[in-house]
Amino acid sequence: MKKIPKYERLKKILKKFRTPLVVAYSGGVDSTLLLKAAVDSVGENNVIAMIADSPTYQKDEKNFALDFARRQLKVRTTIVLKTNEMSNPDFFKNPPLRCYYCKNELFASITKYIRRHPGFSRRKFTLLYGATLSDESDYRPGMRAAGQWKAKAPLKDAGFTKDDVRRVSRYLGLKTHSKPAQPCLASRFPYGEKITAEKIKLVGKAEDFIKKKIRGLSSSCDIRVRYYSTPTGDHCARIEISPWKKIMLLLKNRKRIIRAFTKLGFTYISIDIEGFRSGSANLIFRRKT
Repeated sequence: MKKIPKYERLKKILKKFRTPLVVAYSGGVDSTLLLKAAVDSVGENNVIAMIADSPTYQKDEKNFALDFARRQLKVRTTIVLKTNEMSNPDFFKNPPLRCYYCKNELFASITKYIRRHPGFSRRKFTLLYGATLSDESDYRPGMRAAGQWKAKAPLKDAGFTKDDVRRVSRYLGLKTHSKPAQPCLASRFPYGEKITAEKIKLVGKAEDFIKKKIRGLSSSCDIRVRYYSTPTGDHCARIEISPWKKIMLLLKNRKRIIRAFTKLGFTYISIDIEGFRSGSANLIFRRKT
């Protein structure tokens, strides 16, 4: 297998960090490549995969991350850690800094766990997360929290864009190379819409229905159920899907979707004719500039 210059640069960066390398691992395309590179650089015994267990993440995603880290990447120490961002009023009020509060909770929980765990407490470590150069083109307040907890972003430092991550992942045989981005369910709510456990479950079940019950949707489709409420408290769903041709598939299954979503508790259901847009909640910032 030929060497890939950017991947070699990434491994060289990782080898300079103090071990163990503690990777905030979600099972997504970015953090999977980062975890793979960490193992290739310093060995599976010097890497810790930390997987967040939060109501804002789909259970399937957590299970995938756990299985992939242990079985595919052979990481010896894989830890599922409960996070408590839902108990933070600053989080569930859902201000534009919501992602900061979420990531602050994640990095704080990981750091406290490593420092207090008998097996790691006396060892210094390096905390890593999967940000890339592409993340700098969007509103990412979570990166501020990363800086405060001294978390490193070696993919970004090595010059990786999102496209680079997918290309290298494919070359390395990682099945995540075509996996759609799966940000936490809190991203389905417009800023100012209060986030509750009930609403999180509602959105998660709605997306599960579309992904698992509508034939013809491949695993490479990007699907989001965006949540809104009316002044009278009615639940509203706006479905985004990509590629845009899949909108016709949703329309073909319109009656099934209406029945399922109504049963879940939605009063109004719509399909966004612009299709899926990553970070569409952040359009309010782009329009102001």
